[in-house]
Amino acid sequence: METTKVDVMKEILAKLQDLLHNQEVLIEKFAKIQIQLFENPDAELEEFLNDLSNSQSERHDTLKEFIENYEMKINAAEL
Repeated sequence: METTKVDVMKEILAKLQDLLHNQEVLIEKFAKIQIQLFENPDAELEEFLNDLSNSQSERHDTLKEFIENYEMKINAAEL
């Protein structure tokens, strides 16, 4: 069976969705560590995690938006 452009796009989409899921897992782990810091405060670590978490959240939002647009591109290509 011949691989079409849409097939390749769907494979890429699946990988992008996997990346999105991995980013969600990272964000959850940051949150768990931040909760632990309530019991064991460390200002330096807290600041580092906040910066990292904010950066990761922004990347997550950007990737999520891209995936939504890419899905629409695939849907249009299937017509």
